[in-house]
Amino acid sequence: MSPLMAATFSEVLQLHWAEAIKPGGKFVQLVEEWEPDYVFFTVVERTSRNPQFALYPPPVFVPLGSKFKPIQTTTAVGLNHLLQGTTTDEFQIIGSDPFFDFTVSEIIKPKEVDYLSISLSCADGSQSVPLQLFWLVDDQPYFDEEHSTRFLFRTGQNLINLHTLPKWDSAKSITRIRIDIDALDSCTHFKLDNPTFGEEIS
Repeated sequence: MSPLMAATFSEVLQLHWAEAIKPGGKFVQLVEEWEPDYVFFTVVERTSRNPQFALYPPPVFVPLGSKFKPIQTTTAVGLNHLLQGTTTDEFQIIGSDPFFDFTVSEIIKPKEVDYLSISLSCADGSQSVPLQLFWLVDDQPYFDEEHSTRFLFRTGQNLINLHTLPKWDSAKSITRIRIDIDALDSCTHFKLDNPTFGEEIS
């Protein structure tokens, strides 16, 4: 297919699919930087059932703007493998499984909120950090992989479109969220504000 692609498009970037979508891969970053008109995945039949192709698409991010109206903030009720710094928003990773457990002051109805605002910056200047977001639904006693999503978070302040998360809108209520920091040998010192839920105003 390479000759056909080269004959059809002015610029073509080719990358083996396994390298692109592996954990810690750069697929999302490449798409954001290149801004291609089309993205094609081609695989042979024997690999079409690879578990990576069964994953949901990553969530949609939008820049923070004037149309964002904060509704409810969160409060950290638990830290794991994290050490708080001299200020309330400074943290250091001190173990292999760092995460934050956040609670909300009032139960959230998923269909009534549009975005989750996350503000994260790394002391080493890292431009992106792998994160995993969990949400505790209804009467669920503990977080699980089924109600979570992994994504490469671009440092700074960004809004996650919650309606693009799998199974978010199907829940009746959200009582807590958890954010796992999956950084490897980078962003070991960082600042993170308490995430904020909000809606889009016209």
